[in-house]
Amino acid sequence: MERLAPIDIDHANLKRGIKGYDCAQVDVLLNRVKTEMAGLLQELKAANDEITRQKHLINSFMGQENTVKDTLLVAQRAAEEVRSNAHREADAVVAQAHRTAEETQRQYQAKINDLRWELERLRMDKQKFGSDFRNTLEGYLRTITDDNNAVAPASGTIEPSESIKAAIETPA
Repeated sequence: MERLAPIDIDHANLKRGIKGYDCAQVDVLLNRVKTEMAGLLQELKAANDEITRQKHLINSFMGQENTVKDTLLVAQRAAEEVRSNAHREADAVVAQAHRTAEETQRQYQAKINDLRWELERLRMDKQKFGSDFRNTLEGYLRTITDDNNAVAPASGTIEPSESIKAAIETPA
């Protein structure tokens, strides 16, 4: 059965009877109107139920959306905090590395200075030793020479060996 439209009611040609319109036709029209209204009311109730269900679904999605937004904000803040902490830690590590490098450099510089002083002290000790050794050798040579002059050997004068001459003549 096709749906009843408002124009159908306007164009309904009900026959007139003795007391007005034909009761059978009016009853048929009323049944059609009643059936149509019942269907429409049922469709309206179903549509309203669907609207209510959709509203609940939308509210649920909006709640989920808010939860997701809040979660994203918390995650973003946490990521920024982690990034900030990482930068602070990296800066602290770099600063500590610089301090350690500077301290190590100072220690090595002090060692270098100590070694330079030690080297200078050793040079001075070498010069002193060379001078003392030369003086000792010259003393021995004078003693030998004096002894030789006092007692002249039969074969002639004794010359110092080449190694003693080289030690005497070589500056320290």
